[in-house]
Amino acid sequence: MVEDKWLATLAASVQSELDRVSQGLTGRVRELAERYGTPLPQAMSQVEALEKRVAGHWVNMGFLGASLRVGLALGYAYAPVPSGPAGGCPLPAASLAQR
Repeated sequence: MVEDKWLATLAASVQSELDRVSQGLTGRVRELAERYGTPLPQAMSQVEALEKRVAGHWVNMGFLGASLRVGLALGYAYAPVPSGPAGGCPLPAASLAQR
């Protein structure tokens, strides 16, 4: 009789631990699926669209001038220059590929 009580308690404890670990893993898998659910090409196209919007805002604010407009017309991404309206400064090689 004592063995049956211990066995039932032990089985319930093990099952409870398995349920807890399983729920934790399920939550982590969902978190990773949300984080990495967007395919890279789709994310890159979103980044490109946002780069162009930001560059347009820089031009409107007077931070970048004609060189930015020419670069954007050619399909290049530009970053702000610390000195102000001197023109555009190309981003690293990965962003310099024509789009």
